[in-house]
Amino acid sequence: MRKLVTAVLLYAFLWPGAHADKPGDTSTPPTLVVGLIDFPPLSSYDADGQAEGTLVPLMQAVAREAGYQTEFRIMPLARLVQSMQEGSVHVWPGIPGRLDLNAHSVTGTQPLGQLRINLYHRPDTPTPRWPESLFDQDLIVLTGYDYGAQLSADLSNSRLRLQRTHHHSAAIGMLLRGRANYLLNYQAPMDDALLQRPDVQLRHLPLVRLPLLLVVSTTARPGGEGLLQDLEQAYIELHERNLLPALKSP
Repeated sequence: MRKLVTAVLLYAFLWPGAHADKPGDTSTPPTLVVGLIDFPPLSSYDADGQAEGTLVPLMQAVAREAGYQTEFRIMPLARLVQSMQEGSVHVWPGIPGRLDLNAHSVTGTQPLGQLRINLYHRPDTPTPRWPESLFDQDLIVLTGYDYGAQLSADLSNSRLRLQRTHHHSAAIGMLLRGRANYLLNYQAPMDDALLQRPDVQLRHLPLVRLPLLLVVSTTARPGGEGLLQDLEQAYIELHERNLLPALKSP
């Protein structure tokens, strides 16, 4: 009987695949849910409903280097913030300083890129001074975007009359039709939208640059400082080996 038990144990440990499917097997990397907003060309949906854009291969590479696989979810910013609070999203490559995430997230220090915000106007409109030249005038803004702490404070001024729209193409159309003389927008999606309108010539006033940083949920598991350190170290190592996919973020 003792010889039989010994033979069974040897089989279990030595035979290929004998215990490959046992519970707790870590051969499959854990999954990180990466939250994104619709922000072409960095992140958007393709025709099949899959996430695409330059942020997707970048985050895949960083997560893989840190030992994770990825699942991408594109959603409105308000729902993304709620998902970070609840822990159903692990990480968001976004801008720092959102007060509604302060108690539910930690933010990295390694910039993934820079995001420019400009004030656009037609060639027949004088170049303004921000924000005083726009007082008592209409200003087009995109619904669901965070413009950073300083610009958000400026936008709260009651002397600015905000005209909101959900789409970049609609915002350009409103500007051309004279619904307002000025449009506030990020340069990356604005450039992407203007590619579809080669007939349109606009001028712009640069306002701010915001860093694109890793924002990690402290409610998700894994999450918090440990996950943030893993991801930032992976980013640094890929950067040092020149293996980071390019992120175009004008």
